[in-house]
Amino acid sequence: MYGELLRAFVAMNEFIPLQKQVVLKPYVPRKPIPVVYATEDEVWKGAGGTLILDTETYINFFLLQFLDIKSKKIIRFEITDDYDATLWNSQKLSWIMHSYRTVGFNSIKYDLPIIWYSYQYQDNKQIKGLSDEIIFQNIWPKLLEKDHNFKIWPTEHVDLIEVCPLRGSLKLYGGRLHADRIQDLPFDVNSPLSSVPITCIDGSTTNQFDIVADYNISDLLATEILFNNLTEQLQLRTDLSREYKQDLMSKSDAQIAEAVISSELKRLTGKWP
Repeated sequence: MYGELLRAFVAMNEFIPLQKQVVLKPYVPRKPIPVVYATEDEVWKGAGGTLILDTETYINFFLLQFLDIKSKKIIRFEITDDYDATLWNSQKLSWIMHSYRTVGFNSIKYDLPIIWYSYQYQDNKQIKGLSDEIIFQNIWPKLLEKDHNFKIWPTEHVDLIEVCPLRGSLKLYGGRLHADRIQDLPFDVNSPLSSVPITCIDGSTTNQFDIVADYNISDLLATEILFNNLTEQLQLRTDLSREYKQDLMSKSDAQIAEAVISSELKRLTGKWP
């Protein structure tokens, strides 16, 4: 009786038995998110503002994009195997990082080391190797600097991962906050991207490089939503950072408590605990 009911339930809900091979439908990219790129003049005039940042790393492609939260325009840097200096300007990148407040998600441990390494070395294979060390070996930024002979320059930056309540991925937080679009990385990170034309669901033509760039935009928008919903938490960190004369912007509540108590003990005893 139980077996008959189970078979009827499976048939009714069209569940696929484990014995049957699953055949995935071919990937069809959706319509790209409309993007407006900031002009050189707009980038210079926007100094002092806030930019959301995110990176994508492949063996033959490195992408760094910034979203200006005021103008909603994009600043794009990229490195391809046929290196084009018009798409990558290290001097401009350094100026942006030092002239704006930047915001990311898991960026202190991942994006910032990748950005400052690419600032010094414009080699996709080396950048991908550093990315793999961070992801698979859990190597911390200080050790990366030492092992790979580069410097992560101090800038005004906010990493939201510790500020967020509980634990979760950027996609999970985006879902909780009703982001318009949530997307997983469309291509295997260990395979090179191709420029072969691909037809989108709306009939337009694109390629894997531009699809990854479009995916990156969706992550920037999700990070922006998260940033806007953490206004109260970030204001508290701004006030405490000013009061205790240390950067608490990217710390969790517990980390802030530890820093504040340590600071008070130092003030009372003259020694750090």
